[in-house]
Amino acid sequence: MILHLVEWAMSSFIKSRSQDKLQIFAKETLGTSKKDHVPFAVVMAAAGVLRALNRSAPSRQGLQILSSIRISAENRIESVAQCFISKSRDFENSGGDYATSLLLQCISLALARSGSVSSRPALLLSLASALLTEIFPLRRLYARILESTHGSSGGLEPGKIKEHLSSVTFREAGAISSVFCNQYISVDDENKMIVENMIWRFCQELYSGHRKVAFLLHGKADELLEDVEKIAESAFLMVVVFALAVTKQKLNSKFSTESQMETSVLILVSFSCLEYIRRMRLSEYMDTIRGVVVSAQENETACISFVESMPTYGDLTNPQEFQQKVDYIWFKDEVQTARILFYLRVIPTCIERFTWIRF
Repeated sequence: MILHLVEWAMSSFIKSRSQDKLQIFAKETLGTSKKDHVPFAVVMAAAGVLRALNRSAPSRQGLQILSSIRISAENRIESVAQCFISKSRDFENSGGDYATSLLLQCISLALARSGSVSSRPALLLSLASALLTEIFPLRRLYARILESTHGSSGGLEPGKIKEHLSSVTFREAGAISSVFCNQYISVDDENKMIVENMIWRFCQELYSGHRKVAFLLHGKADELLEDVEKIAESAFLMVVVFALAVTKQKLNSKFSTESQMETSVLILVSFSCLEYIRRMRLSEYMDTIRGVVVSAQENETACISFVESMPTYGDLTNPQEFQQKVDYIWFKDEVQTARILFYLRVIPTCIERFTWIRF
């Protein structure tokens, strides 16, 4: 509501070419933050300004003013995002309280709906946090489902997952993921690395959590499992699009062979973790796989590293995380089976160029 109201007002001032009113409105909307200003409202107001600017065709006379307003609007969103980052000790797992949750959702929606926005590290990190904790809150859901399964009173409330599936932020997941990737492309290497590590860890945790939940719920709570997997499938799409952006940035001559090797292996391992969730043949997925496999093929160390990342026989047949909670039967573990099949498909392609390998 705030976003569209501000957009309407800004658009009216731009069309009327009333520069005085435009400057006054922008100053009141984007001026120095006060103690009584609510962060999420500030973000949505700034997004409304940006949306109006991106949809207007300014005259040459007002171009300088509008350019200045654009910078101010982007600065306001960045300042709120930076404040969140500086206050949060662990913004990778920050979706705890309601205020933080609402702020992250507003930042992600604001950036998705406002149009073109300059890349800034604080925006990238906030989007990463929003995606991993609010839009795809799988780690939190897995924990609550497991608590419910084992009789804890702090488990998942009925209908919470369906409520999330119908939420605005989840429906906008594709647009938010796109903005996230665009922000990633233009930031510095240090922040690129931070976000990459966040995504790869998320894949590992998704595999671990979904493996337990799928094993426990299959045949007992299939509807609940299907709803969880809808979120997981959407998360998979985000990871694929992000991984493709990473390959375009990292798998080139600007980076060392060692760096390219490490990136390729991390992407392959991450994709192996998500193989069970892959339900469609995406061109972005195939392009990413081709790119990282070609990179791995050219490096013996990369191939060895990828092979060694495969779970051991002991992990496959007698996993520690299942021992004390369920009667684990390894061949019924479909999530793990899908991951191993991924390795069996990719490994021959990776090692086919190395004639020294004999079985």
